[in-house]
Amino acid sequence: MQFGRNNRKALALIALVFVLGVAIGAVGHSVADRRVLGARTQPQPAAFFATAAKSAASDRPPDH
Repeated sequence: MQFGRNNRKALALIALVFVLGVAIGAVGHSVADRRVLGARTQPQPAAFFATAAKSAASDRPPDH
């Protein structure tokens, strides 16, 4: 099967658009992923430590 000059240009243009779409999509996904990971809060302490700290604070006499 022979391809004319215009058909080769069209195929090259389609391939170029596909590759650019994949590249831009990968960059966009990477940027969005970094923003999500950067917006996360610090992990909370385990429930055991939080309840132990509360009970220790409630056992102390009031400061007058």
